[in-house]
Amino acid sequence: MKLIALITIGLALGACTYDEGPFTGPGQDPDQKSVSFANDIQPIFNLYCTNCHSDRHSKLKLVPSLSYNQLMLDGLRAPYVDIQVPDNSLILGYLKGIPTTMPPSGPIPGFEIETISRWIESGAKND
Repeated sequence: MKLIALITIGLALGACTYDEGPFTGPGQDPDQKSVSFANDIQPIFNLYCTNCHSDRHSKLKLVPSLSYNQLMLDGLRAPYVDIQVPDNSLILGYLKGIPTTMPPSGPIPGFEIETISRWIESGAKND
């Protein structure tokens, strides 16, 4: 009887050594940091987009001083971001090749598109 009690206690204690971390809701990853427009999104635009989408571009200017307002209000097809249905965002469509791939030189890495998608899903704030 003592052996069974010791085994039961041992199993119970052994089960407590593995911690699965904080419990989160669906789609939440506790390791993902919040996405900032200034620190995460604009650098993507600077790297892949501003060679063409400069302050002289007629449809969408993605330079730091203009990009947020262009995406949300002033660009030719604004808003390019749909916070209600993020997958319907024009900017994501273009980056995924719908109706055409941007940049024309080829798609940007998937993790960069995912960063932009997370920014939109989190409310597309100008921070």
